[in-house]
Amino acid sequence: MKKILENCLWGGVLLFSLSMSLTSCEDILGEWSRPTPNPVTPGGGSTINATAIALDQTMKVIKLGGDALTITATVMPTDATDKTVTWESKDPTIATVENGVVTPVGVGITTITAKSGELSATCEVFVGNEVNISSITYEAKNYDILKGNMGANQLTIPNDIKVVFNGVQTTQQIFCLGDATIILADDSENTVTVPTSYKQAGIKIGDTGTTLTINGETAGTGRLNATGGNYGAGIGTDFAHNNELSGGNIVINGGTVTAQGGNYGAGIGTGRADGEMSTASITCGDIMINGGTVTATGGEKAAGIGTGGSVKDMGTASNECGAITIGTGVTSVTATKGSESPNSIGEGYKNGGTQKCGTITFGTASVFNGSAWSPSDPLTAGTYGGLKLVISEKNVADDTWTLTPAE
Repeated sequence: MKKILENCLWGGVLLFSLSMSLTSCEDILGEWSRPTPNPVTPGGGSTINATAIALDQTMKVIKLGGDALTITATVMPTDATDKTVTWESKDPTIATVENGVVTPVGVGITTITAKSGELSATCEVFVGNEVNISSITYEAKNYDILKGNMGANQLTIPNDIKVVFNGVQTTQQIFCLGDATIILADDSENTVTVPTSYKQAGIKIGDTGTTLTINGETAGTGRLNATGGNYGAGIGTDFAHNNELSGGNIVINGGTVTAQGGNYGAGIGTGRADGEMSTASITCGDIMINGGTVTATGGEKAAGIGTGGSVKDMGTASNECGAITIGTGVTSVTATKGSESPNSIGEGYKNGGTQKCGTITFGTASVFNGSAWSPSDPLTAGTYGGLKLVISEKNVADDTWTLTPAE
């Protein structure tokens, strides 16, 4: 009995009184289990498991034949017992990786993955050929890294081409023939300014069913400034004069993008539809801004993001864009309407013509269902679907809407 008593002490405290009939600890304590001790490392002490792994780069551009890229992985918490990291490249024919050092091998895009136990993090790596396009007319090739002042020469981007802008300057329209991806290199300044005498968009998107995608490197400090000529959008479609134009989708995922429409042209969207003597119509696909810092300003009678103006005259005129979506991943989106435009985002001015805009979504909130809304009953400032909307009035006819992630 003395031995049983000794075995049933917990922390020096007798938990139950004994009776002469008790013969075991179970009789005293009932059913119980000992707490499982923390695992210990061979050298002693508790094991601290890693909970996350992060990379200092998430998207990076490197030149074929240039210097290797070093990616740093951080395993958290910092006092994790095992912080071993292994590396792999999805396509070693494009770039190899060893201990975070990425070496370019061939042009293309590959994904570098760092793993720590069951945890992983990735960085997309673009390997391309550097091309100086100073003072030449140039048709881009897949995985070009473009730089240089083209002057009055034109840059054409064929269908399904991915390029990097790393200091591109031109006073002619950049013409996308179909699907196109433009990546803005960090810290680069890229400018396209179409003279007012040219009734063109600064960057002309492909036809219906195609998509222009603009991405940024990790820091998002690459800048693109696109200004349309008279009646053209900054990024979008040209001017329709007694003819029909169709444009595809516009997707912005990163970088710093500034778009200025010409007279009657949207900053991002469509140009002017002018049915002077016949039918004029313009259509643009969906506009999706998922990330980056975006500033879009409409010319006179045009929305900042959406449609340009439409004028019927003696013919017919229609101007239409698809759905407009601003995601919660943006740093900020600023849209300024031109004078006489009814909206900063959505439909521009119509003079006897027709205007149509698809649904408008801020974050997770639908704020416009595609039916016409009145300038006398606009959306008010507030928080919508995780985005904060601030409305500032420069003057009676010129409003600016700014969207940022809600705190």
